[in-house]
Amino acid sequence: MDRAKLNVSFTFNLTDKLATFSYKGHLGAIKLSALNEATVPLAMVKITSGTLKSFDFDFDANRNFFNGKVTMLYNDLKVSVLKNDEVDQQLKKKFIVSMFANLFILKHNNPDNEGEIPRSFKVNFKRPIDFPFFKTIWNTLLLGIKSAVGLDDKTQKAATARMSAENLKKEDRQTRKEKRKAKRALKKKQKEAEKKREAAEKAAKG
Repeated sequence: MDRAKLNVSFTFNLTDKLATFSYKGHLGAIKLSALNEATVPLAMVKITSGTLKSFDFDFDANRNFFNGKVTMLYNDLKVSVLKNDEVDQQLKKKFIVSMFANLFILKHNNPDNEGEIPRSFKVNFKRPIDFPFFKTIWNTLLLGIKSAVGLDDKTQKAATARMSAENLKKEDRQTRKEKRKAKRALKKKQKEAEKKREAAEKAAKG
């Protein structure tokens, strides 16, 4: 990508029936937006700001399972969550979800505060039968990245549930508002009808 220095080493056991191997690496400082080439197609997440200080990974794997650790040090992370627009055939930003993610889900720094111990994350990944080698490597690293920034599957499911609850509350408030509006409109019509009736009665008596 010609964006930062990356050191990676692979060790393969060519005699093992399970094709065991290991890989580890270190990526130096880089603007996090440079990772969009991987995060957009693989995770539908676009990084809009942030600086990576370092990214380290160390994995042991075989043809079926990948296990390792990822440590990602960064600052000031913000993202946009994307969706496929079937009409325009383009990726578009989910505004509400993105705002929710930036406000309540994302961990904007690692470590959270200067002087604290950085967060590291263990990754356990079962390789799908149709995944080629380097796609699997990318996915194991992506799982570590998503966990580091707070976008792991568990957190996303919890956030989705929270958003659903908030949406239900919003819909309930909207329903109550519409009912009150309809009730006021009905009372107004009743008053107008009553005035017309009274006017008609006065006219008949006069």
